[in-house]
Amino acid sequence: MSRRKYPLKNYTLTRKQREAIAGRIRAAVKRRYKVDARFLEDYGLAPGTFGHWKRDGKLNVAFLARLSKDFDVDLTWLLRGIPPEEFPKERLETSRKSED
Repeated sequence: MSRRKYPLKNYTLTRKQREAIAGRIRAAVKRRYKVDARFLEDYGLAPGTFGHWKRDGKLNVAFLARLSKDFDVDLTWLLRGIPPEEFPKERLETSRKSED
């Protein structure tokens, strides 16, 4: 069995990455909600959630998937800041082949 080059168990986001992700989530939310509190209430999230995301980077994958669907934003953009039109074409073609 081969060892993974990049073990996942010790992977943590940098502060800059956490702040950027929280900022992109907030930007998506602002497209639909004028006030963060209303969004947090509608989604059953505690006040200060954005601050927690920035501090600890603990984001629930199911929540991100729902946010992506509900707000019609791409997960790659949410997590990495890369808009869909900038995805490398060869990666898209490879991933489509693997889905077949």
